[in-house]
Amino acid sequence: MPHKPEDKEEADALRRALGKRVRAAREARAWSQEALAEEIGVGGVMLGRYERGEKFPSHLTLLRLAEALGTTTDALLGVPAAARARPLDEASLLRALRRLSEPQRAAIGALISALAAAPRAKRR
Repeated sequence: MPHKPEDKEEADALRRALGKRVRAAREARAWSQEALAEEIGVGGVMLGRYERGEKFPSHLTLLRLAEALGTTTDALLGVPAAARARPLDEASLLRALRRLSEPQRAAIGALISALAAAPRAKRR
């Protein structure tokens, strides 16, 4: 299926926004493009392309960027904080369970029972 023009526009906007965030984070650390490029294992020219929104980094490079810049991939991609996964407290879990159907609750109960019965993995 061919891509719609709005798909390309959205991808272009995402690349430009990511580039601005990478550049801002790099400058906040007072790093040169060359220093960050070396840290993440790419050339300075390629990092410049990322920052200008001309190229999108690979998944691995995006992870390396986030780690080097002391942030998350979600933050670099502009995922709103409210949409990021966060641990649920017991009250939130109970509210979520109450919204499920009976078969869904039974499946969750079976999963919890299986996890509780499984031997615990050794912690490092």
